[in-house]
Amino acid sequence: MGVPALPDKAQVVGPVTIGRVLAVNTGERTRRYQPEVRHFDVEDRRTKERFSIQIDAGNGQFVIPLSMGDYLLYRVQITEGPFMSMADLEIPFSVGKGPVSYVGTWKFGVGSPGYGRMVAVSIVFNQQELDQTLDFLHDEYPSLAQQPVEEMRFEPHPAVVRLFEVMPYPRIHRYFRRHWW
Repeated sequence: MGVPALPDKAQVVGPVTIGRVLAVNTGERTRRYQPEVRHFDVEDRRTKERFSIQIDAGNGQFVIPLSMGDYLLYRVQITEGPFMSMADLEIPFSVGKGPVSYVGTWKFGVGSPGYGRMVAVSIVFNQQELDQTLDFLHDEYPSLAQQPVEEMRFEPHPAVVRLFEVMPYPRIHRYFRRHWW
């Protein structure tokens, strides 16, 4: 199910999960485009229901309606202009029973383009990041700013996984493609 990263203020009812995504280059940059997180996918570990959260930003907040439970960040898609890459992950996280759960800043460190390209994923909790998120919440969703925010601190191991290129190839007509997978 596709879910916007920032729903309309009128659509926000019930418990929500807030956080921030950040995509950065970790190696030499051979492309003129900066990496952006196109979307990430999470799965409810109990019901196996899946959500695809559309971000389309290199640095962006998300407010998503997730109920209390255990979840798994299982996929992320990174774009650099017309180039797209996808990585399969297994990063567990939990959402509390409070009206607002804060899950930290999810940093995606994208390696240089090439064979065996990797992405390093880390989740950061610090006071400065929390203050920025609370300021965003106060400005964009005043009704949620009055609710108590529960920090969902967890110690995920930093994940480094392979990025795979995703079709379509940029600016290449379908007739001239050599690979069909």
